[in-house]
Amino acid sequence: MEEKKTQVETTENVSKVKLPTSINMDKVKAFFAPVLLFFKDKNNSGKVALVLAALSVAWAVYFVLSLLSVITSLNAKTPELVNLANYDTTALSTNRITKEVLSFSTTFYDLITKDNDIIKDIEKYTKYMQDLQLPYENFLKYVYLPSLNVWKDVYTNEIDIDMIGAKFLKENPYNDVMLLQKWSNFFKNVGGNNEFNEISDISVGNITETPDGYFSLPVTVAFTANSKRAFLMLVDKLSMTSNKNTLSLINEFFYYLRQEIKKQKRPEIEALTASYSDVLGSWLSEDRYIWYALYNRIYGSGENVLIDDAVIEQSIKGLMFCDSVDMNQCYYQFREKYRDLASFAYAISKDVSQDVVGNFKNFFFTLPSSLTIQDFTFDKLKSTDLNNFQTLKYQGKVTIHVYGKGIPQEDVDQIAMVLGKQCFGEEKMMSVEQALVLVNDAIVKQSDAAWADRSKSQDLLELKTILDLVVAEYPTISNYKKIIRLFEMWRMLSDGGLCQ
Repeated sequence: MEEKKTQVETTENVSKVKLPTSINMDKVKAFFAPVLLFFKDKNNSGKVALVLAALSVAWAVYFVLSLLSVITSLNAKTPELVNLANYDTTALSTNRITKEVLSFSTTFYDLITKDNDIIKDIEKYTKYMQDLQLPYENFLKYVYLPSLNVWKDVYTNEIDIDMIGAKFLKENPYNDVMLLQKWSNFFKNVGGNNEFNEISDISVGNITETPDGYFSLPVTVAFTANSKRAFLMLVDKLSMTSNKNTLSLINEFFYYLRQEIKKQKRPEIEALTASYSDVLGSWLSEDRYIWYALYNRIYGSGENVLIDDAVIEQSIKGLMFCDSVDMNQCYYQFREKYRDLASFAYAISKDVSQDVVGNFKNFFFTLPSSLTIQDFTFDKLKSTDLNNFQTLKYQGKVTIHVYGKGIPQEDVDQIAMVLGKQCFGEEKMMSVEQALVLVNDAIVKQSDAAWADRSKSQDLLELKTILDLVVAEYPTISNYKKIIRLFEMWRMLSDGGLCQ
């Protein structure tokens, strides 16, 4: 009985919570029928549009009011929103670049101001670094590292095809005679007519081109300095381009020299720009024209239009920051700073030198290219002169390596193209293989000709023998020697009447 009772109660409970599973669609249609009839009636279209427009306006008004409310609320909280304390700045405080700025910043405005200051500083120091590099990029690199490519002008990139034969031997600074003479004079002449060294032996090694685009030249000299002063002046000469401190002093002076040239020589610069635009190109910066004129003045036959006493004096004043100091005192401070480059400092100090402009040119004309001292030994010797036996002499031996800019493959190809055009009359590179083809063709034609000239045939055979040797050695020789071979082949082909 209890089980039946339980079943009955369960059935009743289920029936009580059971929801209707069907919807009376007729009642639904009857409910929406008036609305559908309203919209189907064409006479009510205006009313419909009016209702929709009213709803749109109401929604737009609501949106604008809500936006204004949000903006008003944000504006009221702006003083709090700009404060960095309201935000998580962990990322800024742990970053090595921003943590210092964050330590004295309280608002976003502080960060923005500091960022703008940093941008201005970056622009300022970037320009300063660029100005520091301009004298080196346009002038000093040709002084410190002269090019081994003596046929190519470092500014115009033009090839001198007349640098051949006797002219090459006479003007090439890297032939053995010129090198021996140059470095003998360098070690011998240290103090004008007052001091000098005796050279007992000198040897110049082979030029070695390195894969990084430079070349080195070993020079070994045995000498005797006739006084302590002569010995110290030789040491001073050797340190000019072997010591990074002295190079820095030269670079620093040229930074201020450039400023004074641009300040004092504006008409001259404009004239140089107009004069050299056809030579160098009209698209270059005026710095290129300035340094080309200075280089041509020191190492060529160019006129001096940029350097005078006032330019050098103001350069020294700017370098030493002594506008409010007596000029003699300024010169003294300048020499104190440039004591490691004493010969330069004394040469352009007007209180001790009468021709600072001439001394300026002579200093850089005789300045050696970059070098390193590989070995330097010396001994003190008592003078053998009975009238002056207390005088000390210094006998020494020094080995240096001189450096310069090597010859890239692009230069070899450029010269080969110029010589090829001279010989073939078209854009075609000169090569040992092409030269050998011309000679072989000429030999065949000469042998087939009934009127063959025996002496000419002999010359062609000798030329072929020479070119066979050149073909064998050409891949292994340096770019400097490759260019020499190209010029020699061009001359031989031209002399043999094989060029067009």
